Amino acid sequence: MGRPIRSAALIFFFVALLSAQAWGKGYPIDPRIDRAIREGIDHLFNLDFDKAEAEFQKIIEVEKDGPLAPFFLSLVSLNRAGEEEEEPKKEELNRFLEQVGASIERAERALEKNPKDGDLSLLLGMAYGTRAIVEGSLKHYLSAYQGIKKAYRFLKSALEIDHSKHDAYYGLGIYDYSMGRLPQAYRFLASLILPEGGRDKGLQELSLAAEKGIYTRSSAKTTLMQTYVNQENNHEKALPYAEELKKRYPGNPEFYFYLGNIYSELGRFSEALAVAEEAGRAIETGRSHFKREMLPRHQHLLGKVYMDHGDLDKALELFKNVIASNSRRYAWVKAWAFVRMGMIYDLKGEREEAVLMYERALKVETRGIAKDYARKYLEEPYMERGKRGGRTKSSLCGD
Repeated sequence: MGRPIRSAALIFFFVALLSAQAWGKGYPIDPRIDRAIREGIDHLFNLDFDKAEAEFQKIIEVEKDGPLAPFFLSLVSLNRAGEEEEEPKKEELNRFLEQVGASIERAERALEKNPKDGDLSLLLGMAYGTRAIVEGSLKHYLSAYQGIKKAYRFLKSALEIDHSKHDAYYGLGIYDYSMGRLPQAYRFLASLILPEGGRDKGLQELSLAAEKGIYTRSSAKTTLMQTYVNQENNHEKALPYAEELKKRYPGNPEFYFYLGNIYSELGRFSEALAVAEEAGRAIETGRSHFKREMLPRHQHLLGKVYMDHGDLDKALELFKNVIASNSRRYAWVKAWAFVRMGMIYDLKGEREEAVLMYERALKVETRGIAKDYARKYLEEPYMERGKRGGRTKSSLCGD
């Protein structure tokens, strides 16, 4: 959210790819590998990267030259790359590229010996897809394009070999949805060199992975939650995913912020406030990964809850607290605070103050959709979009 690598599609991208028990029949798996992968995956979702790395390192003790260990270790590096800063850490990105490259090389050698192994095709599709997203973020567009084509081909191949490989629908769903969201002109140009996608098709595939996928269920549910909030603006569909993920991964603050926002958008004020207050207590006590530097984000969530409930003065006070902070990591939250203050001033009929807030949002050194909304409301004042349960409905949850 607001950071190039830790984006909605990438924070959890392919985290829950494979259990050792899913591997092809010709690929014997030791129970120790299965246990290491399962525990490592849980640590990744809870943002315990050191613990995840320690688990994935155990794979090497059992299987020194296989493709599994470097792939899962590459996911640790990828998450670390965007752990603290707005810009990804170059050292961790380079480590990711080296590790995922080793996984691809080993898997392709194994596939040459057993071309009908659907699990190897699935692994290669996931590995190429993950690498393509990173290379695209690094502006290595030719490599990204080639990787996308290979990822799509391998994922399709996995399903052709075995129709029960529902996990492949996760990568295909992200691809098809992304292609379907392109503007019509760009979609036509993209279809000349890439397989044509579709928004509805992508959502259906992601839903299939979330329901029937064995090892990508949490990843698919996370992506669906984020997509329904940030792109589809359908909070009712996002809600069950957010509730489940927060319960299953209590160490990950992201699920608290999403769930609080979703409750607020649905007019469930008491539940939104309860989640926000729970996150606030976790931050104050330093529990798990709830760091004090998250206070501006917490204040922003509280402000949004009060804004949605109709207490505009309380919301203004909280947004001012966000602006007073100097968190570089959460500069995108500061931009949103300015935007929401502008929205409130528009609702109050104070257009000059609103314009000032939108202009200040554009000056914040960050990227993200907050600035898109600032430009939108500079052209046309924000108007109340509807009331539900006495609250004023605002906008999206963030970047």
